[in-house]
Amino acid sequence: MSPSNAAPVTDARILQAATEIGVLGAGQGLIPLLMARMCDPRSTAHEVAQVIGRDPGLAARVLRVANSAYYGASGSVATLERAFVMLGVDAVRGIAAAACLDRATVRALQSSPIEIDSMLRHAVSVGCAAESLARVSHRSLAAEAFIAGLLHDFGVMLQLQVDRARLLEVIDALGAGPRQNPRAVERSFGCIGHEHCAAVVFRAWNLPETLVAAVGNHHDPAAAPPGSRRLAALVHLADTISLETGHGYAVEPQAWPLQEGTLELLGIQETFLSHVAEALPERTRELQRVLSES
Repeated sequence: MSPSNAAPVTDARILQAATEIGVLGAGQGLIPLLMARMCDPRSTAHEVAQVIGRDPGLAARVLRVANSAYYGASGSVATLERAFVMLGVDAVRGIAAAACLDRATVRALQSSPIEIDSMLRHAVSVGCAAESLARVSHRSLAAEAFIAGLLHDFGVMLQLQVDRARLLEVIDALGAGPRQNPRAVERSFGCIGHEHCAAVVFRAWNLPETLVAAVGNHHDPAAAPPGSRRLAALVHLADTISLETGHGYAVEPQAWPLQEGTLELLGIQETFLSHVAEALPERTRELQRVLSES
């Protein structure tokens, strides 16, 4: 059976794929619980710290990142409680979410045509850009914007499991004509959308619906429910800035045109975008470096 004639991918198959790469079901560890707590803006510092503390490796990584030059607290953060005092719950939540993404990505992308470091760099850059944009236009969304940006392409790892042949066709097509919307190219090959794959798993993780909808519509924020539209638009704009500053990878090699009305929806002046773009490469390098340290 050729890729274009393969049977449609069901949500049940997507959930099975999540189990296969170790982020759902047997062998899942604490990832679903961690992500549910960290992505819920209602979670208190104590609740997040309790969950992080149950995973010694993750706790150690959070402390290492908290002591990095990126957060300007080198050598002064010895406990998770201190990390919350020094950095705030949103920063610690973002650090731990990035560490979880790093774990899942390395596990899922081994022996794949997608270069792991490039995908992680793209994810971190979109998270950083989305947070920066939110701090100017919708400050209350800054923490959610970082996590939504970080996780926006999580579904690609699931595509590799459930629709690999068609995804390879998509990657080839994007390489030949990179200034295309990846979701439109996926549809043209009948490939299951990476946004849909992510949304199926995020709902199984019990993540907030605003975040699920934002990630599920980051290529088309106008299609998101009203309560998630601005968050989706922040990720969409951040994704574009990330790609324009050279943070692409196989599934998103270059920027595509920004959806009309995005800047107006967010109330952001185009002149501000250059400030975000100028700072993004260094912010991305530093955060990815400290997240990647063993």
